[in-house]
Amino acid sequence: MMFTHGLYQAGITLFYPCYMAYFLCAAMRKPAERAVLWQRLGWYGSAKVPQETMMIVAEGFGEVQSIRPLLHALAKQYPSQAITLVVQCSKTLSYVKKTWPEHYVLLLPFDMRYIVRHFIHVTNPSVVVIVERALWHNLYNILAKKNIPRALISGRLSDKSFYYYKYVSTFIAHTYEQLEWLILQDKQTRNRLRALGVDQKKLQVGGNLKYCVESVSPAEFNKIRAK
Repeated sequence: MMFTHGLYQAGITLFYPCYMAYFLCAAMRKPAERAVLWQRLGWYGSAKVPQETMMIVAEGFGEVQSIRPLLHALAKQYPSQAITLVVQCSKTLSYVKKTWPEHYVLLLPFDMRYIVRHFIHVTNPSVVVIVERALWHNLYNILAKKNIPRALISGRLSDKSFYYYKYVSTFIAHTYEQLEWLILQDKQTRNRLRALGVDQKKLQVGGNLKYCVESVSPAEFNKIRAK
């Protein structure tokens, strides 16, 4: 485990210059990327950064769409609970701001330890919910060390990903086990995670959130993706 953990940290460190070069180039070409560049490093400047809110990590547009019923239920049951939506790209961030102006929205920073520590220190979430399949080793470890409640919902693991994950099964199992609850889309995902070594007591099948909402029309989806 220590060997694969060290490899991950080394890989993240080596990849970091490429990551920053890519987004620096994007920032030079796109005002939307320029406006949020520092958020990718866990620095939020003038952005509204809430404290002790429920944080929901929904990386992409599909994941954001799937949490509509969850947001509705939370607003109904906990009307005073502040919610922070954390996404991975500027297009999704812009869409969420327009769709749910009542919620906070931030970009998920790069999964480097010191960046993630700063992100968690600044936001100080009361609970973190991850949607579908985000696998962020340092984020999960730091949340666990700080004893912040954390769960995966509508989790999924494809057969293709499972094939590759088998080669680093100890590392994958350790990463997922930093979460307290894993609520999965189907039995196949549960069986794959169990085969990787994840404690079966943490694994529950709860279905796919996406089937609980109407999809955005293809025209609207393409319009958002093209921005």
